Order: sequence, then C-alpha cells, then structure tokens
Amino acid sequence: MLLSRREFYLATLSSIQSLSYAYSLNGDKLPEGVAETGAGLTMEEATSGWLSLFDFKTDYGWQNSTVLNNSLSGGTFTLPLSNCKIRLKSKVKSSIILGNKSHTIEPNTPLVIDSSDSNNNLKIQSGSLYEVAILPLKLTPKLNGKDLSGWKEIIRKGKSPASWKVQEGKLVAKGGPAVLELEDQLFADMIIRIKVASNARHSNGGLFFRSIPGEFTNGYEAQIYSSCDDNDPAKPTKWATGAIDDRVQARRLISRDFTPFSMTVIALGPKIAVWVNGYQTVSWVDTREISNNPRKGLRLEAGSIQIQAHDPLTNIEIHELSCRHW
Repeated sequence: MLLSRREFYLATLSSIQSLSYAYSLNGDKLPEGVAETGAGLTMEEATSGWLSLFDFKTDYGWQNSTVLNNSLSGGTFTLPLSNCKIRLKSKVKSSIILGNKSHTIEPNTPLVIDSSDSNNNLKIQSGSLYEVAILPLKLTPKLNGKDLSGWKEIIRKGKSPASWKVQEGKLVAKGGPAVLELEDQLFADMIIRIKVASNARHSNGGLFFRSIPGEFTNGYEAQIYSSCDDNDPAKPTKWATGAIDDRVQARRLISRDFTPFSMTVIALGPKIAVWVNGYQTVSWVDTREISNNPRKGLRLEAGSIQIQAHDPLTNIEIHELSCRHW
C-alpha cells in the first residue's frame, strides 16, 4: 500500500523519535544527525522545555536514591522545584512528598501536578518511579523575533565584530569572537531556556550567565558545541554542548549539528544544573572561593546574560531565549 506524503512524513518522524529514545536508553551510538532526548520525552516535549529528572539508569541529580529495573526509589532531587508542571509515572503504587504535601501515584497512571509554589523539594516517599519530568513555567521571552532591541554587542579587544541578524524570527550569529548582552537585566538565582541550532559542523557558541555586566565572557558558560570522540555520544568532546566551560564536562552529547535543540540552565546559589533536550548533562556545585568573576571563583551575585559567537567559523541561530528569576 502506498502512503500519502503526509503519512510517510508522520511515519518517518515517529521512527526517528523512537530510534532516538531507544538509543538514549541503551547508551549506544546514534546515527549522525539524530538528536537525543531525556528519558520518556518526545522530541516535541524535549525541544519545548520539558526536563527529565531521571534517566532510567542512574540516580544522577538525586541524593540517597537507588535504581533497580529502570525505576528510581527513595531520595530527594538535588534542586528544589519552582513554578512548574510535574509528571510522574510508576509501575507500582507509590507516593512522593512535594514541599509538605504528599501525592499518590497509581500503577501505570500518570500523575500530573501543577505547582505554583517556590522551592519545594521533591522526595520519593514509597514505591518507585520510572518517569519524573518537569516543565518549568512563567519564563519570559527575551528575543522579540524582529530586531536586537534590548541587546548590545561586546567585542573581544582587537577582534572584528560578529554578524548578528534577525531572519525569519530567529537570531542568526556568524563570526566572532563577540557576545550579545541582555541590557539592564541582571539575574542571580535563575532559570534560562534557549532553543538553538548550529548551521555548520562543530559550530561553537555559548550561553553565559551571572556575567560581569559589560565585560566580554566573564561569566559561567553553558557550552554549545556538538562534538564527540569516535562518533560516540557517550564520549563528548571536551566542553561539548551542555558542559560548563572550563569547569565540568557534559556527561553525554545530546545535541546534533543542523538540528534545533533546547538547553536549560538552572542556577541556585552554588548549584548549577544543565539539561539538553531534557537530558541532564550537568549537576554541579561550585565549591571555589567567592569571586566577582566566575572565571576565577564562585559568583553568587546577579549578573548579565550573554550569547556568544565563539570564532570566525561560528554559524548558529537562536530560536528562543527565555528566563526568569527563581
């Protein structure tokens, strides 16, 4: 039977998403160009901001938890949750505590919680969960899709400026080294979500936060660089997408060149966590001495947000950048 063009497209898309999900679970190599997602997330969910808090295999990001048969038991997630939708799934009757309220999850029946409260700890009280996912809410867009209003360029001394243009609603950055800095808005504890694509192989960029306002890249950097060793996503190149540059490596390469992906950063005090397409790549506590410059030590005070065009070969496009205070 011949498929219509729409039927063929939908079948192909479904196959790609299923393949991505399966490889993400197995930890095997992926065909080039097929991005991964966090466990249990569709590609649409992953690129729209959903975050998986459990990867089916490890207790990464949790304290005092155990993993058995792809389910997570006991323990507390290392970051408190704030203003988000929470989705929980279990194979057995289970319960969690969110803040000071208990919730029951029935077997094979998803529980969705809309939490508008701030700084609620999530603890598994009994049973086990095979899916824990959140969608952070109330983020404010910082790109208007029309022009560069509200942003200013900072050029590295002695270097040429980058090209920054808004095309078809997307911010296209070429060349560098340079950054665009969000003007007159500083963030300390925050969540930032960016949707981005690289339009050249191994194109290099970055998302800076808690930066010293007006200075070139003196901040924490969540790296944008889709590269791995031996074509194996389990071996991300040094400072690949989702790493905190010069501080902690991404534990897996999730992004792929030429394919849009989302990256979310949460910074709460010395704790910094990063997700790429809903997969947590970093859970890190900055234990260095206090410093005004994150390049030299722990910066807790509010700083600026910057988008980096790394070098003359950079060619990236930003589809969205949204954030809010925690």
